[in-house]
Amino acid sequence: MTVGHAASGYHLWLVPQGEALHRLQGVVDGLAGAYDGPVFAPHVTLLSPIAGDEASLVETNRRLAAGLETFNLDLTVPEAGTTYFQCIYMRVAESPWLSRVRLAAGEAFNLPTDDYMPHLSLYYGDATPERRATILAAVPAEAKLSFPVDSIQLIRADSERPVDWHCVDEAPLGGASGR
Repeated sequence: MTVGHAASGYHLWLVPQGEALHRLQGVVDGLAGAYDGPVFAPHVTLLSPIAGDEASLVETNRRLAAGLETFNLDLTVPEAGTTYFQCIYMRVAESPWLSRVRLAAGEAFNLPTDDYMPHLSLYYGDATPERRATILAAVPAEAKLSFPVDSIQLIRADSERPVDWHCVDEAPLGGASGR
């Protein structure tokens, strides 16, 4: 496995819910099964990697989320990347809301917010350009969708393997009801 970023540590995720989650999880599961990749939860990484004491990070995540409003993310087109964790993904449309949330997250966790390409991965793997093209062609049209974001998840990654990624906090945005 060639890793394109630090997979261990903590990460902030924006996660689809309901029907959008069901559809996207079906795409991830289908591509993983057809092309021998790992299964993982569909998500848009907002900020990563984050280091620190878990209790302090949970508190910061909750403060961050409380000051934000629910917004929508639009998945636009499937693309192929060149790194393991960005092999096949849906591009996320840039928006003022997403920019504001990203900036607020960077400020809250005292991390830079440059060098960000918002996306929702559909397939992880080391693949040749030919194999990436084949997998990209297999992405179903149902992966192009919009979904509301009403919380921010704090994920602890104990290794590079998705099975070792755990949600340690899900903080509702200020305009969202708690779960």
